[in-house]
Amino acid sequence: MRQTQKTIVAIVVVVIIISGGIYFWQQKKNAGSKLPSASKPEQNQNAGQDTTGGQPVTTPKINQPVGQIYKNTKFSYSCPKDWSLNQNKNYDGQVDLSECTKIYSGEISFDDGISLTFGFVPRAVSENYRINNQKYADTIFNEVKNEANARTYANNNFSGWISLRNERHALAMIARYEVADGYYEVSANAMGNSKTDTEFKKMTDDIVGTFQVVK
Repeated sequence: MRQTQKTIVAIVVVVIIISGGIYFWQQKKNAGSKLPSASKPEQNQNAGQDTTGGQPVTTPKINQPVGQIYKNTKFSYSCPKDWSLNQNKNYDGQVDLSECTKIYSGEISFDDGISLTFGFVPRAVSENYRINNQKYADTIFNEVKNEANARTYANNNFSGWISLRNERHALAMIARYEVADGYYEVSANAMGNSKTDTEFKKMTDDIVGTFQVVK
């Protein structure tokens, strides 16, 4: 009888062990068969922000010159926005000029105002163009240089002569910027009493100061 009881107990223990093993195996299987839940897409904290190397891109502000910009294949400069920009010629039509003018009174030619002209004079033109057997380049340069009140003028690589107010004008100036194949020439003429000669000179200096050679 005791032997029979021992046998029954042993069988029960074995059944319990087997049942426990089956339970834990089934749980492990079920855990391995579960698919991971879909993860949320990672939010881009930089969305809508242009970045480079993690740093915001800053577009630099460009300083725009004040006024109207004249530019050709040789040079550029700024003419004040309320002035007139025109084209002209000199040296018997061989030199194209850009003309920047402010008229306070007058019509076709001003009675009161100021005009500046810029142009490039090739060496061959300055050396060979003559009037009455005189080099025209020397004639127009000496017209200002020989004024009784003339003094030297230098600004932004230009050098020449300037004459302030006298009985002929409120201001006259001519200056040249020498380069290998010729020179850039600027001239200024002012008439009238709406501005003092010092004010006309300040206008002239400001405009000449914006001149740049196109490279």
